[in-house]
Amino acid sequence: MFSLNYDIKEFITLLENKNPHEKLWVAHQEATEVERRLKMHPSPNDRNKTQMEKYSSDLRSLISSIRYAAVPRKVYDTGWYELYKKGC
Repeated sequence: MFSLNYDIKEFITLLENKNPHEKLWVAHQEATEVERRLKMHPSPNDRNKTQMEKYSSDLRSLISSIRYAAVPRKVYDTGWYELYKKGC
């Protein structure tokens, strides 16, 4: 796990100096790990579970953006497009 706080912004800053193949691989590994944790270790804390689900969804959107060079609409709505663009 690269972001123990389940924060996509923190994760994207870690991707800045990587090539696109490395970014895709690292993002896929991170998303897989988060989803594995969600299924294997259900958290009694609903806030933590919700945060993990959102992080996983954001990671999958980032993976799609890296693969297809398309930015999801929700990125424009959240206001962190410039940071997201660094991850792609």
